[in-house]
Amino acid sequence: MAEEPLHKLEEGARNSRQRCHTDLQGNSISYIDENTWKPYRWTEKLILRDNSLTELHKDSFQGLPYLQYLDLSCNKIRFIESGTFEQLTFLKFVNLSSNLIIDLKFGTFRARHRMEILHKVDMGKTHVSLTTLERILFMTPELEKLILPSHRTCCLCQLKNTIEVVCKTVKLHCDSDCLASTIRCGEEAAVGNVEGSFMKVLRARNKSISTELIIEPEKASSDRRGVSLSAFMNKQATEEVPGYRDKEDFNMITAVPIAVLIFIIICYRFQNCACRKAAKGDNKGHIRRAFPGEGGHLGSQAMY
Repeated sequence: MAEEPLHKLEEGARNSRQRCHTDLQGNSISYIDENTWKPYRWTEKLILRDNSLTELHKDSFQGLPYLQYLDLSCNKIRFIESGTFEQLTFLKFVNLSSNLIIDLKFGTFRARHRMEILHKVDMGKTHVSLTTLERILFMTPELEKLILPSHRTCCLCQLKNTIEVVCKTVKLHCDSDCLASTIRCGEEAAVGNVEGSFMKVLRARNKSISTELIIEPEKASSDRRGVSLSAFMNKQATEEVPGYRDKEDFNMITAVPIAVLIFIIICYRFQNCACRKAAKGDNKGHIRRAFPGEGGHLGSQAMY
């Protein structure tokens, strides 16, 4: 593992038992050895996103007994050794999305208590096989949410009714595109085979597990500022409509003179009102002088 990013965080974590969040995102880390996490024993949330990891081994997370949240997304992981997460008995969430994973060994999610704490696994934007899916379902009895690549979820959605009847605790979240898809999936026959391994795993889960598991497709891509890809595409499409920019420019050109005209009208009315008030005040003064003076004599009347 690269020494520089670890060295930067080590000083703050060495003597602090309160350090629960360790963020090593984007540090070009390519390897983790068994002694890496000694200064981070109290870490509960570990971010290793956007690094260069290609493999994970049994000792990759040794020394993190309290770890609950693990983000390994956007690396280059191809291989995860059986038992890699075995020591993480409090692990609740694992994000393995955007990696090069095709297959997971049977004991990948094996722990002292069969990963009974693990609630969410994100495998979006990977190449997981049907066999890998079976192993995840078998080894994670308390799993509540499983995120899969869109193509994998769509294949399962073609057999949504069958799957949810066989295992009432598994629910598939399928969008309209998946439900209407006519694309043939290579493993569809294996999934739908009543005597196949996938259906056997579902039946076993239905008998022994009461926790409801939701399987859903990966989310749409978004940039780092939180703007969704669909919103960006809509903006681009709008701006490319013929005459769109011309219409915008025309609206701007006409808006300015109208605003100036309104301002002139308001000023004119205000000035006119002020003049009337002034004239009215002068008339009152002349009328007051037309009444009898102190001696009771009628003064001369000014005619205006």
